[in-house]
Amino acid sequence: KQIRGQGDFKKCSICFSDSNPYTKGNFFVTGRYCPNCTTPFHIHCLAGWADSQKDHVIKRSGTARCPHCFYLLRIPTEVSQIQKLRLLSRGNKDEQPKQPEILPAKFIEDVAHLGEEMLFNACPVCHLIFEKGEKAILCGNLECNTLYHEECFKKLKNDHCKNCDVKLHLY
Repeated sequence: KQIRGQGDFKKCSICFSDSNPYTKGNFFVTGRYCPNCTTPFHIHCLAGWADSQKDHVIKRSGTARCPHCFYLLRIPTEVSQIQKLRLLSRGNKDEQPKQPEILPAKFIEDVAHLGEEMLFNACPVCHLIFEKGEKAILCGNLECNTLYHEECFKKLKNDHCKNCDVKLHLY
């Protein structure tokens, strides 16, 4: 039916699904049609498909070619910015050494010993700053250095740091 133009299919021609694999929304929310050939696609799938192409000029301009007729399509800036942020947050995994699955958290008797800068950081659980003489727990990830109040550390979901998502434990 779709080949003869009699069907009204709402499936992406890139992922072949009616629900968006990125946002889990249905085609009516994130689906678009090519104005030239009416090929359906999810805007997130089109952005991913554009990233896989070799033409860097088109990629940087926020546009992509229709996978079916190669008509030039504009990708919404919100979608292309999300794709860029996803790439930046991932980084280059080959360069970074693999961190252990569980890191030891460090118990701090007095936060004041860490210096003024750490003293005025806020706990990511309760969002309160630390006071001199207060006990705290420091994330074991050396690049993170997030401080938690002793009580707040116990409230962490699955003992994962809220800043770097590394699993922590206290001995």
